[in-house]
Amino acid sequence: MQLHQRLPAESPGVTQVRLPGAWAAPGLRDAHVHLAWLGRSSENVGLRGATSVEEVRQRIDSWLTARGGNVGRVVGSGWDHTLMPGATFPRASDLPKTPEIVLSRVDGHAIWVNEALLPLVAAHLQSGTKPPGERVLVDASGAPTGVIVDASEALWARLKSAPSPSATRDLERQLRAGLRACANAGLVGVHDMATSVAELDALSRIRTADGGLPVDVVVYLDHSDASFAWLERHRGPARVLGPDLRVVGVKLFADGALGSRGAALKAPYSDEPAHHGQPADTNRLSSHAKRTHELGGQLAIHAIGDLGNANALDAIEAAQGTERSRRHRVEHAQIVDLADLQRFRSLAVVASMQPTHATSDMRWAEARVGPERIAGAYAWQTLAQLGVPLALGSDTPVESHRPALGIYAALTRTDADGQPSGGWRPHERLSLAEALAGFSDGVAFAAGLEQSRGDIAIGKRFAVTLFAQDLRDAGPEAWRDVSPLGTVRDTTVRPRRASPSK
Repeated sequence: MQLHQRLPAESPGVTQVRLPGAWAAPGLRDAHVHLAWLGRSSENVGLRGATSVEEVRQRIDSWLTARGGNVGRVVGSGWDHTLMPGATFPRASDLPKTPEIVLSRVDGHAIWVNEALLPLVAAHLQSGTKPPGERVLVDASGAPTGVIVDASEALWARLKSAPSPSATRDLERQLRAGLRACANAGLVGVHDMATSVAELDALSRIRTADGGLPVDVVVYLDHSDASFAWLERHRGPARVLGPDLRVVGVKLFADGALGSRGAALKAPYSDEPAHHGQPADTNRLSSHAKRTHELGGQLAIHAIGDLGNANALDAIEAAQGTERSRRHRVEHAQIVDLADLQRFRSLAVVASMQPTHATSDMRWAEARVGPERIAGAYAWQTLAQLGVPLALGSDTPVESHRPALGIYAALTRTDADGQPSGGWRPHERLSLAEALAGFSDGVAFAAGLEQSRGDIAIGKRFAVTLFAQDLRDAGPEAWRDVSPLGTVRDTTVRPRRASPSK
């Protein structure tokens, strides 16, 4: 099927694009991605879905074999201890002793290292510089076991490989891979979260070299000094680096993740009564939030637990004062105290949520927080009924970057096998209209771009995602199995590429 036959314009300024047999949905957008991380994950050891430490070891062995075994450090991501027997955190001794191995958990909030790196972790633990938000798991003797939850920037820097002479080229390659993956999934735009200045510069170089980006990229910088310095230097329109690349805000963190028990809770974890999670330093959070607002940026605050969400809302309220037009947002908003749900509306905060997080976490979420707190968990419909804007996404590579899977999860609240029957907490499901809006209009609104992006309307930039069938009357299961034909942005038709080009 040809997707790119152009017809003569019927009137000045109008271009027709014939798409025989294709259904054009409003261009799908993702409100929360990590482009460089997505690209890197395709190069490192992939551990998603591994159900035992033996399988992890096998995947590492296969990865090393494919590279001739001459590797100084193995880097991988995607392990999930809740899929393994006993659902307990693994240990350094579960991994090969050599070479050095650093594996990040599926949520990106825990690191698993092998015995070759334990001396480095032990030295860090004994140095007295471990910050409050970091949790180094130890055994009965006080020695590190090999897992660190919400590792500090200082420890992360020591665990990362030494800078490569080809680091700039590597970064551009990884970003290109992430951009291609998103475009092939049918996305026309993404919000890249916690983008470093180096990554932003690389994106700018890529769009110049390639004549544009395959998807629109809205950037929320990381909270480093370099990022705030960049915002100081670039004010107003200077933050629009092109029609497909702009910087709008800063990503901050209020806590960790629920799966690794780093999410900050007001009361202890139901399955670990002595632990409340790791809240971020509220003074630092408030200071960064105020500085971002004063520099004209939007806040995007990661918050998972009910205390994390409360602290994020407090920081937004203090930063914005009586102003309600900035579109500050809370990323994930997973476990929210019922008393705090209304604050999202009163503070005009956008709820940036990821439907597939609920269907991934539903196996153990209630065990973490108990039956009372689960009432405010993954509460998409409740927030929508309160009038809170929803911006939907994936948090890829934590979850799949395919928006169709996010729509399926939003419609059903079931896993890929349709379980549990009827959906988990089904009253929080979204309608198809709500899900499509959340992946199009809602994403544009969250960045203040609803006048020029979002649905198909005169005066807005034309962008659609193409499918072989009209999915409006198909069952929700059709979204689970569908692949897009391609996308159209303005008059540029981009067919889906089955295998990325190098």
